[in-house]
Amino acid sequence: MGFLGGGKQKPPSDRITLLHWFYTVIWNGGGALIIAGGANYGIATGMYRHSSKPVQLWNVNNNTLAGDAAVTIFVEILVAWIIAAAMVCNDTRGAILGISPLTWRYGRNHGGRAASRGPFKTPLLWYVNVEGMDLLAPGLTFAERFRRLVGSAIRGLLLACVAWFLWWGIAVGIMAGIGRHVGGVEYEYNHYPEPQVFKLIFGGTLGLFFVPIIAFLALYAMDGGVAGPQAGDVQTTEYNSAYNLPRDSPQKGAVPAPIKDTHPQDNGAVV
Repeated sequence: MGFLGGGKQKPPSDRITLLHWFYTVIWNGGGALIIAGGANYGIATGMYRHSSKPVQLWNVNNNTLAGDAAVTIFVEILVAWIIAAAMVCNDTRGAILGISPLTWRYGRNHGGRAASRGPFKTPLLWYVNVEGMDLLAPGLTFAERFRRLVGSAIRGLLLACVAWFLWWGIAVGIMAGIGRHVGGVEYEYNHYPEPQVFKLIFGGTLGLFFVPIIAFLALYAMDGGVAGPQAGDVQTTEYNSAYNLPRDSPQKGAVPAPIKDTHPQDNGAVV
């Protein structure tokens, strides 16, 4: 996660290697598991252990674990996107651990401003945008860095909405199963250690699952172009369009020379 020295950024790869899996799942996901789990445990200890109000699942007038879990999802994913995406982009730029960016096989990224090509449509290319991730790029003005921070926050909140649908209901169901039923749909817990263990596991697994996703997206965002034509490709009209090649006279099995990236650096603002 940005702690080791590196060198020059490597060319993008159109295949996910074992190193990519290690870097995203073990290096970033494992780090998020420890950091997020520990932070949530500490927060829960401060919130609940010496509180005079009971710890319940739903009652917002007391300490509500359901509400706490919902807030945790949005705060953690937002912070994780901003920090993890920026650090992965920085790691990729310096080839930390020998990591290389990943490239879209059938669509140019170019900072997320590509036209729709193949299966990767414009909304995805907007979402996987280097300007919505790379906050640590050298030479940025304060205004540009702040604009990137806003774009990063927007993308993090969108991912948090997905995380809420996947994580919150499961967590509430589990806590209802282990709580003391006190009437209706309400459940109660001791001030220690149930809330702390819940937040430890909840926050840790949230980071373990979603930070690797953020890391993979950042690796794609750092792609400077598209993978060149590969041996055995069929030059259909769609294929030629993907590589900005002439549309006429498709030839099966032909492998044109790689096209140099002639796209200049775009200074336009993309949030």
